Amino acid sequence: MSIKRINLLSCAAFILAGCSTGPYLKPSAPIGWYSTENPACSGAEKVLEFSLPDYDWLIFRVLARQPTKRHPEGTKLIAYVRPVLYRHPEPNGTWSLFPSEQEKKTKESLIAERKSQHIEISFSSAVATITFLDGSESQVELPFFQQLYQIPSDESYGFWGPEVVISPENLEYFTVKLPPLFVNGEEVTIPPIEFKVSESTYVPVLNC
Repeated sequence: MSIKRINLLSCAAFILAGCSTGPYLKPSAPIGWYSTENPACSGAEKVLEFSLPDYDWLIFRVLARQPTKRHPEGTKLIAYVRPVLYRHPEPNGTWSLFPSEQEKKTKESLIAERKSQHIEISFSSAVATITFLDGSESQVELPFFQQLYQIPSDESYGFWGPEVVISPENLEYFTVKLPPLFVNGEEVTIPPIEFKVSESTYVPVLNC
């Protein structure tokens, strides 16, 4: 057997061995779609996303992380708004890897439109209510909800938003009631979001 063939088989075995079955906390709500933490990479679809009304390039992202050996602080919640470079052609849609001239022009037009807009996102409160499996409740302050967020803004959280510890325990189930937010004064009510452990198989993130 050639060295090249052995290397290919070794790589395939490594990738297959790296496939994971969780567990991870998966959110669910009557709105939105699922994404990975870095939408360009494979992995667990543990992020719930939805676009804000009238601004489909403003994406609200929420996810939760269980404690790990490297980060044993407790179960964490992340909730924030992430502006995307281009508006999606459809919810959870994608652009071509090698765009045509028409698609390039469309992107340029969308960027120009976005840069011309001034948007303020404010919040009725920074406090979220966490309901645990036994019915008990706790309240936590969300970092992103603590101050006015303006677009265009110098601050961008990218794929990894500000996090807060909601429990020192390794939670397997809880629900989150987020406070309403306002986009240029228009209220956006976010429905309760349920988190529970999923054992779904997913392809590992290797070099992302």
